[in-house]
Amino acid sequence: MLAELAPLATAGGIGLAVVLALAALRAVVSKLPTEDRSFMDPPPLLLRPVWAPIHWTAELIAPLLPARPLELLGAQMRRAGLGHRMNPQQMVALCLLLAAPTAVLAGAGTWRITSDSSYALSALLGGGLAGAMIPVLWLRERGAAMRKEISRGLPFLIDLLTLCVEAGLNIQGAFQQAMLRGPAGILRNEIQQMMRDVRAGKSRAASMADWATRLGDPAVARLVGALSHAEASGMNIGPVLRRQADSSRAERFQRAELAAFRAPVKMLLPLITMIFPCTFIVIFFPIAMQLFNGLG
Repeated sequence: MLAELAPLATAGGIGLAVVLALAALRAVVSKLPTEDRSFMDPPPLLLRPVWAPIHWTAELIAPLLPARPLELLGAQMRRAGLGHRMNPQQMVALCLLLAAPTAVLAGAGTWRITSDSSYALSALLGGGLAGAMIPVLWLRERGAAMRKEISRGLPFLIDLLTLCVEAGLNIQGAFQQAMLRGPAGILRNEIQQMMRDVRAGKSRAASMADWATRLGDPAVARLVGALSHAEASGMNIGPVLRRQADSSRAERFQRAELAAFRAPVKMLLPLITMIFPCTFIVIFFPIAMQLFNGLG
């Protein structure tokens, strides 16, 4: 009789434990502050289905995180175009939420295959580290893509600002037109953020300086410095913008030349390891066969 009731008691205990855990989790979550996204853009599209757990985890771990690494992570996120979509605490929470399932899957899979606790523990740690590194690599790749997008789109943006200024608009009106009519991308998104800062009461010079800081691009920093100096000294902004556009196009051409010069060097490794051996096999295989047939 007891043997028949044991599975039922075990299942009931597991169910009760799950219910209590969910109740405790709900009590903890209900005490967390709700997220205020009034001055932020929507989260990245891939993260929206799991945004609630990310926010809850970020609120729980926020008091435990040191300030200096969070500042560095925030700067990297701003350069990747994520500064107005999520905060550094949420990025750390994303790393933890990805580390947990990958660690469990790696450890359980290794234990099932080898039945060795040391291998399973190593796989558990390695899987957790690999899962935590996924957002870091994504952030790095996104930052590199954003830098390329900025270098390609900045000359067109400066030309658009030049046309607007020479048509009679002031610099704020020119940025407004660039935000409305410019191509979609990181530059237009950051200009939109800059205009929101201006409408919120921040000075135009401070908003442009924050714009340059968020992008972290030297060409944008030079553009902002030239515009601020021209406004402070009362200079005509049109010629300043035209010189900045010429300089930006020259820099882009120099980067293209440098990439062209580096291409042959980057091709050496594939040539040596893949193409040359195949070429040698195609050339010398008939000769080798003729030698073997002659010796035979």
